[in-house]
Amino acid sequence: DRAFVLADQLNRPNERQALLGQKAEVLAKAGRYEEAFEASQAQKEIAETLFNESRDRAIADLRVEYETELAEQALALAQARNEQQSQWIRFLWVVVALLVALVGMGGGFLLYRNRSLRELYERNVELLDQFYGAEGRQSLGEDADQDPMKGLFDRLLVMLEKEALFKDEQLSLTGLARQAQSNEKYISQAISRYANMNFANFINYYRINEAKKLLRSADDKVGITDVMLECGFSHKSTFYAAFKKFTGMTPTQFRAVAEQESSRVPPKSENIGAVAQ
Repeated sequence: DRAFVLADQLNRPNERQALLGQKAEVLAKAGRYEEAFEASQAQKEIAETLFNESRDRAIADLRVEYETELAEQALALAQARNEQQSQWIRFLWVVVALLVALVGMGGGFLLYRNRSLRELYERNVELLDQFYGAEGRQSLGEDADQDPMKGLFDRLLVMLEKEALFKDEQLSLTGLARQAQSNEKYISQAISRYANMNFANFINYYRINEAKKLLRSADDKVGITDVMLECGFSHKSTFYAAFKKFTGMTPTQFRAVAEQESSRVPPKSENIGAVAQ
């Protein structure tokens, strides 16, 4: 009995179970079967209690382990998602930076392009004013010796400038020679010597100057095709190629800059110019 009291005091159910088993054996050998059965039943109850406690602890440990594993998996998944979001944010920043850089480069290119087009336009306007001025009309033949070839070239200038023969889309070297009362060889030589051009470029030179004048002065209701036909061109590709060759711009670019320059002129200046005229 003292051993039972000590096991209870120390809270050692396993020792109490072993003592109850020994007690049941001793009582059974002594023929005290009823007491031995009671001791055996008490031992069985303690064993069941110990088993249940052990099972509950195992279940609790498994639950904690499972919940811990789930928490670790959730944490790992959250970290993976955070990493993906961070990578996506970095990617978006890179894309935004590239877009900003491209927009900046595009804006710089457009400014440079517009400035270049404006400078080309101003140079073409200057040449156009010279062409229609007194000095411009004589520039093609100045400093030339006064010889029959020079006289022929002067007649060509009068025919082209006064009669505007270049507006005839069917104009040919043969037709021009016939109207100048000369022949194709002399006409070609005169143009080559005093204009430093061949016949086609010489005629296109006049046509493009006329086109520049019309594009500069006409409103946007007059189409570029109308201007092309008015100047003597019959094919758009030929017109655009010649215009680009002589001006460095396309007809569309020339008209766009002309409209911009026109819109920049203050109304007051226009009125003063009108009164002066």
